[in-house]
Amino acid sequence: MLWLAMLHGANGLRTVINDYAERANTRLWLKGLLYTATVFTILLGTLVIFTFDPNIR
Repeated sequence: MLWLAMLHGANGLRTVINDYAERANTRLWLKGLLYTATVFTILLGTLVIFTFDPNIR
């Protein structure tokens, strides 16, 4: 679910960036920032899910 939600949200923001960023250079930087944040969040969330141990007291 984490992966699907992040990819869905990133795709929506990519569409917004393509629609509203007028200059190509601005569009490039915004999409680069978006992709970096998406990959970081997916990796961090996956790490948390796989290393979570509910039995720690």
